Amino acid sequence: MFWGDAVKVAAAEVRKAGFAAVDALMALTILAMTMALAFQAMISARGLAERAAETRRASALLQYLLDTDIGTIGERAGLTDRFSWKLAVAMDPADPAAPGVRSCDRSAEVRALRSQRRYRLATTEFCLPPARMSS
Repeated sequence: MFWGDAVKVAAAEVRKAGFAAVDALMALTILAMTMALAFQAMISARGLAERAAETRRASALLQYLLDTDIGTIGERAGLTDRFSWKLAVAMDPADPAAPGVRSCDRSAEVRALRSQRRYRLATTEFCLPPARMSS
């Protein structure tokens, strides 16, 4: 073997080692990018799940407020561990075409203490005149 052949063999081995190092760096880069994207997706999913749970709890509280306090005219407010709430019930003026029948506008508003988001639910129902409500 001549001196020139030994140099060619050594150069080929260096090139192979260089390719292996580049391949390893590319694999690490791809792995790091994949993990970073997966981590961001996990954070986004967690935030969306928390917002969905808050909306579900707020909807349940709004429905409870409108369903349980029937017959009380006026405004009330309160506080739970996650929400502050306000319930307003107002009786509409009497309709001359339908004596004795009145409608009540009922609205509930909930504000999340942590995110400060507001949720609102309102309804109009038939209600008893004030004289009958107190009995």
